[in-house]
Amino acid sequence: MTGAERLGVATKPINIFYGLSQGVRAIAAVRVQENGGRLRGHGITHDGSLDRPLSSIKVRDSSEKHGSFTTIARAIGSPSLPAAVALGDLIAALPLSLPGVPSWTTRPRPLLIRHLPMNTAISSVLSSRIFAETYGWPMMPELQQGDRDSRRAWASMHLKNYPTLVDAEPIPEEHPWVRLGQYDDLGLVLKFELGPNGAVGSDRLRQEILYSRTEIAGDEHFAFPRFDLDAPSPHPLITLWACLWSFSMLARYEPVRWARLLDVDSSPDATALGEVLSDALNFVPWFLLAALKE
Repeated sequence: MTGAERLGVATKPINIFYGLSQGVRAIAAVRVQENGGRLRGHGITHDGSLDRPLSSIKVRDSSEKHGSFTTIARAIGSPSLPAAVALGDLIAALPLSLPGVPSWTTRPRPLLIRHLPMNTAISSVLSSRIFAETYGWPMMPELQQGDRDSRRAWASMHLKNYPTLVDAEPIPEEHPWVRLGQYDDLGLVLKFELGPNGAVGSDRLRQEILYSRTEIAGDEHFAFPRFDLDAPSPHPLITLWACLWSFSMLARYEPVRWARLLDVDSSPDATALGEVLSDALNFVPWFLLAALKE
């Protein structure tokens, strides 16, 4: 990882991926009983050729019995990628603040989740409702325009990508706004109902209940999208692994094409890819630690 920090973007993904590959052996040491905790091979492959537009490269697990990717996913209770997923969907599912307009910008992103307090300094509110500010919604006309009902309908449809949020009510009467976010995204409020017997009076408890639906990246809480509507969202470590493996394969076996993707004068994805690789230096230890602690 120290080497990756010093390298240029052309070769950086190879070092970052092997840093992650070594790191997951710490997880295997404490979580994997089968095969003596030893991992065999990467356990991940591309579906079809790498010689296609970046966002449409397909990635899946290789179904190897002791392959690293599948074994670690199972050990941390996460889906792997049994069906092929487009690399554009995988990159979009990382909690990035991306510059420019990369080719995957309209795919489902992680939603930043922040608890919206109800109590004040002088009163405590007993309620079965929990409110959350959410950011990361794409800049879609359906959210920016139209009446409140049409915006709510679009947001409800979008929530199907987030299994821990599907029961939420978007843009509730109490907080009907849609706002411009900080990173070319939109924000809105979600309301969760605990039911008639679930009223609580503590904002701290409401926050804990809300954040039990999220994963932590850095200092923030996120709801991550899923790639299969019949399955949970993969742990962000699994998504990051698939992205870094794909980048390392391009850098190693398609170096001329990888260099073209990184050319800021000709590639719309160049700046964003540089940002992904820079942020990955933080993501790798964050997500490894999260997987070890859970």
